[in-house]
Amino acid sequence: MNQKPTPTLFQKLKLPKRVWVLAALYWLASLGHSAHNAEFLVFYPNLPQEITRETVYLGWALMTAIGLVAGAFSVLGLGVLAGLCLGFYGALGTGVLAYYAQAHWSEYTLGANMTIWAQALLGAAVATAALTVAIRAVVRGPRRHRSLAARQHSSR
Repeated sequence: MNQKPTPTLFQKLKLPKRVWVLAALYWLASLGHSAHNAEFLVFYPNLPQEITRETVYLGWALMTAIGLVAGAFSVLGLGVLAGLCLGFYGALGTGVLAYYAQAHWSEYTLGANMTIWAQALLGAAVATAALTVAIRAVVRGPRRHRSLAARQHSSR
């Protein structure tokens, strides 16, 4: 039996539990930061007037949707795509460091600084962990189950 190899991006890969734990912690950090930002918007210096309470929550919901898509890919067994998507989701979290381009860190409240750094650091951790797993799987290429490969080899 000649079995066609699965394309690399669609190969089955189970993301390690630690990646999902980091993703859950990152989700909490992003929720915490977004809620703090939305509810205390007036205390964030030099933000454009277009940023409102509603746009903050909408941005958080759209970002979270990317994480949910990663979860759906994982449930469907598309682990490499899940890892790439989760990596992108985490990388988005580092964008909160752009607040410091708007104003010096000392102009933000302690709560703002804490939520900014929690989201940025956990986002970077999720991106690193998820992308490392996904890229390693892509570099190794599609793998067949050992017993199948052994059976095919022994039948020759």
